[in-house]
Amino acid sequence: MNKIGKYHRVLPFKSQPGFQEPYTRNDKKFFTNSESQLDLGKFLAYLDISAGGIGMLEAGTKVVTAAMESVAIKKPLTLDMDYELAFYITKSWNKSLEVCVEVFGNNGDTVDKLVDFYFTFVGVDDNGKPIQVKEYVPKTEKETKIAAQAQARKDKYLHSVKTPLTIEQVTEEEIGIINNLKTHNEDDPNSGVFVHNTQKEYLDSMVLRDINLHGRIFGGYILDNAFNIAWHEAGDFIENDRLPLVAAINRVNFLSPINVGEKIRYVVRTIYTHKSSLVQEVVVFAEDKKTKKKRKLNDCVFTMVAASGPDRIKTEVLKQVIPITDEEIIKWVESYRNQKQYEQSK
Repeated sequence: MNKIGKYHRVLPFKSQPGFQEPYTRNDKKFFTNSESQLDLGKFLAYLDISAGGIGMLEAGTKVVTAAMESVAIKKPLTLDMDYELAFYITKSWNKSLEVCVEVFGNNGDTVDKLVDFYFTFVGVDDNGKPIQVKEYVPKTEKETKIAAQAQARKDKYLHSVKTPLTIEQVTEEEIGIINNLKTHNEDDPNSGVFVHNTQKEYLDSMVLRDINLHGRIFGGYILDNAFNIAWHEAGDFIENDRLPLVAAINRVNFLSPINVGEKIRYVVRTIYTHKSSLVQEVVVFAEDKKTKKKRKLNDCVFTMVAASGPDRIKTEVLKQVIPITDEEIIKWVESYRNQKQYEQSK
């Protein structure tokens, strides 16, 4: 393994299927979903809490999760291997730092690099207010390069926030594709579904067992739920003998801390489909129990592919989604451009 730093963990799913891990309070079954796949929601929650502990050690203060960076998962994450995890700090800013989690898969014969996850944490005091974190100083040429890459990720995200896609920037070609979807659906009503007709809501209530070190709700709990809601809803677009596999996750921002007793609303919809892939958006809101005041917590976007069995051969989705409103068209076009960029990068 090409490790950086001193923090490493192993999830021995293959070599020790009955292992005990303190966070899980269980064994391999904790990370297994209803279809005997790796439950990626539980896996992400585990990475978040583990990276947060390391971030706290390196920051010299308490930390809370601020974001999980966009990631493309090019190789399926499965339960038939051990996972070797390497954690390290990539860069610190004034009140925040980024922790990388390198994920390696060990099938007993080879160890392969599978994916990198990047979590940004903010230092907080006992009252939950942002405070300065300990400075991370690169010590080698490789660490300096990694720090520059972290800064580039941050700059790219800030640029996207300042220059969001508008309806005026949607091209004639893209509008033409959407119009073709509408025309095809008029000829065959079973071939498509309007984006707004895919929307569903799920409710949850925050309780004490889901709190973190600061007495607030653990962010990984929300990430876990959001992913599994998206995963289940993706099944509506896939043949019965196939299963959705996650291919990419857009950047997830944790906009606000969550308190015990608050009501959480997950609003899920399918915003894009293409051949064998579909994009699920889950927007998470919190509602104060006493004041009834609502606020947005997260906007999670997951790209899924239809596949099944050990061969994981892709199959076409059953129907295409059709955007109507300007907001839906912008979401559709963003996903369409991401898909084109991914195909060109192969």
